[in-house]
Amino acid sequence: MSDVADFAGEAQALHDADLAERLEHERLAREAQPGTEECIECGDPIPPRRREAMPWVTRCVPCQEFEDHKGRRRR
Repeated sequence: MSDVADFAGEAQALHDADLAERLEHERLAREAQPGTEECIECGDPIPPRRREAMPWVTRCVPCQEFEDHKGRRRR
């Protein structure tokens, strides 16, 4: 006989699988988009090593950190 914990565990497993699939889909979509050589925020050049590591980037590190910080404050 299944109990509430079994149902909760199954629901959590389905949620985790759905989240993992969605994150992978977002990652693939992001990586498929071309990046830029200059930051879209400040116009400074994006260092080649950053573009090699993440070809889809559109912001320099300081601007991306600022954007990430803004996103955390909204939650």
